[in-house]
Amino acid sequence: MHLVPFCRRISLGIRSAVMNREISSYLNRSTGLATRGSLVFLTMVLLASLTLIKVLRPAVSQLKEPRQLLAQADHFAWLSNWQRAGELYARAEQLAIQKGDKRDELYATCGLGRANIGVDSIAQTSAQLTRILNDPVAASDSWLRIRCLATQGDILRDDHPDAAAQAWREVLTLAEGLGDKPWQARAQAELAIIDFIMGGNDEKARGLLTSALTSATARGDLPTVVLYGSAVGNGFAEMGRAGEALEYCNAALHIAAVVKDIGFPFLAYGCTGRALALLGRVDDARAVLVQTLDKTRQLNMPLEQSQVLVALGKVEAAAGHPHIATQYFEEAGRLSRTSGFIHSIAWSMYEAARVYRDEGQYTDAERCEIEAMSAMRHVADKYHLPLHLAMLADLKAKEGDFAKAQEFYDQAADVTESLLANSPSEQVKSSLIATMSDTY
Repeated sequence: MHLVPFCRRISLGIRSAVMNREISSYLNRSTGLATRGSLVFLTMVLLASLTLIKVLRPAVSQLKEPRQLLAQADHFAWLSNWQRAGELYARAEQLAIQKGDKRDELYATCGLGRANIGVDSIAQTSAQLTRILNDPVAASDSWLRIRCLATQGDILRDDHPDAAAQAWREVLTLAEGLGDKPWQARAQAELAIIDFIMGGNDEKARGLLTSALTSATARGDLPTVVLYGSAVGNGFAEMGRAGEALEYCNAALHIAAVVKDIGFPFLAYGCTGRALALLGRVDDARAVLVQTLDKTRQLNMPLEQSQVLVALGKVEAAAGHPHIATQYFEEAGRLSRTSGFIHSIAWSMYEAARVYRDEGQYTDAERCEIEAMSAMRHVADKYHLPLHLAMLADLKAKEGDFAKAQEFYDQAADVTESLLANSPSEQVKSSLIATMSDTY
């Protein structure tokens, strides 16, 4: 959901000022727990820790053992630099196979599965991870299980949030047993995001995310602050709160600029593009998203690429360019089919159907929505189902099949009312009421 340009490399003095200002602003907004004095201290600790990491990290060319390569790969994985991490996991996997080290081979395979999301199909990677987790070698190895479960949680979040939550809960339990604060914080943040996705308890989710971000900042874990701060920004963009979305993602981008080796902060750039579009700054939004699309292609990030294509399509649709919009949506759909991104298929095809419908191209609209509904049957996304049902109803009405249209409208209303009755969240209730109003 996120995106583009970046220039980094600034002097240590500028780094200190930017980091102190952005982290202070960020945490004051997201947690309300930090004081200015404590953040000045934390900033100095963070800068020292970043310098120390830079000095002590061994050169890749000097690494000759699987365990050393895995440690370096984990370093890049933590920074969301999956291109570099994948190269190292692949080397470690081959070296472990040569040495007959089954444990390190499995560990490297798990890391490589995460690095290759979209290159290998989601179904293939998920099946492979399940086999590894069931292997006796992984049964009592907490670190191996954390690596595999974190990968499983990452790839299942969009399409199967229940299964992703189960994986992250086990990561949290294992990390607590090991006393590993960084993994505890990430597991808490992931569980909070999944809770939001599934319309769970807002207070519980906010508590988990606040705890995770506070812990990460106190430990100098800037990559985690960037990752989940960007997620918060995207949440605001999803809610239409563009100003707050920009604040969070700008802060994340400033912080990312001081972290050596960090991966492309796609979430923050994507959030920026979406927020600019919400503010009516179409040219700025387009520029950010196009540059982000180029970067995701360059880095071979198919999942992120599909999401940028949808965001670009929505910008062009709003700007009155339906033909360009549907080209982006159709391309996102093709990419998602190839890589097995089920949720992205549903999203891109729904957006394409809306534009085709508004342009009077009902045959193409129905083709896209039927594919979107087919994808919806395979994902645990009950909250968007009424929108798809209402779209099909509208298309049937335009075809003159009023009986079928009424059937789909009734289904949409029934699903919405059921969700409304069982929703624990006031935010979700408000969204569902708006959906119900549109359906009626």
